[in-house]
Amino acid sequence: MRRAADARCAGRRVAAAALALLVATRAEGSVVVEPVARIALQGGYDSNVRYDGKGGDQMAQVSPDLGLFLKDHTWTASGSYGADLMTYPTLAPGPTVNQRGRFDLAARLSPRTRLTADFKATYAPDPVGLARLGIVASTGSALVLRGDARLAWRYTPRWTLAATFRERGADLSTGGGTLMHQPGVEAAYALDPRTEVGVAYRFDVFQPITAGFPYSTANEVLAVARWRWNRRVTLEAEAGPAVWTGLGTTSVVPQADVRLLAEGRQGLLRVEARHGLGISTLARPSIADGFEVGFAWNMVRSIQLRGDGGIWRGARLPDGSNSNLGYGVGGELVWMAARSLEMGIGASRYARVDQPSPATERNVYGLRLAWQHRNR
Repeated sequence: MRRAADARCAGRRVAAAALALLVATRAEGSVVVEPVARIALQGGYDSNVRYDGKGGDQMAQVSPDLGLFLKDHTWTASGSYGADLMTYPTLAPGPTVNQRGRFDLAARLSPRTRLTADFKATYAPDPVGLARLGIVASTGSALVLRGDARLAWRYTPRWTLAATFRERGADLSTGGGTLMHQPGVEAAYALDPRTEVGVAYRFDVFQPITAGFPYSTANEVLAVARWRWNRRVTLEAEAGPAVWTGLGTTSVVPQADVRLLAEGRQGLLRVEARHGLGISTLARPSIADGFEVGFAWNMVRSIQLRGDGGIWRGARLPDGSNSNLGYGVGGELVWMAARSLEMGIGASRYARVDQPSPATERNVYGLRLAWQHRNR
């Protein structure tokens, strides 16, 4: 009798464990779908509405964003579309619409294989939108594309092999347009749990959009290093030569890129400095330099200070002529009134360094009210 009772209890335990495993498996296999929804209202003043130095105006802006967030136990993905509807009552009463889209993916294809992707596009006919892209122009519009993808396979506990792909593009209505396709491969060796060094090769194809621009290619060989001080602070660097071929000539361009990423309870920090081949604000193959800083500081529980800025330079290949140098800085003090609601006051400034004048200087400041749906 006792053995039969013990057998029945053991059978119940096995059945309960099997049921729990089945439920867990089904839960892992299910996909969570949640909406991405944001809207921001902003009002303020713009000192140089048309980038012509002829005066400013009050401004009003509505910025909605809609999309989807998907997640299961092996991958997450999100896609969204947003717009900025801007109006200036005196100088430009009709609304001007900046548009943007973004897609992100992070997937664990196997215990050793990871896939990440980040693609975004921005269309800006408004001079403020152009300035935020590093383009200081009084007329015209711009379409800017930026994408990164990486498929990494951990060959051994220390060796990681990866295939990479970058897509950059800029198309200016006033003239100029180029797409840069950049496939590549990388091999990295882990010296210790925090340090990784390796080598990368990338092949660049500069495809002209506008007639009359040159088709060109480049070969890059780079040394790569990554150092993780802890789970929240990472330093990445790469450097090496790029051999560019175009316009019937071959030129060697030194390249370097250093990035610091930090995130913690007090906020986050991003610092990047780079020099090398790119498209830059000339919307053509260029020698592109940049230095950017962005941060968010949690001053107290519900008050946050945010800021970003950068200085960018573009010069024509291969001789470095027709260079332009501009900068942009901005900051905002934000009060998180509720979990999904925040209010902020901020200001920003854009200007050219190489051609300082009232026509190329712009100051924007105002108040912002934003709501967003918080995903679980």
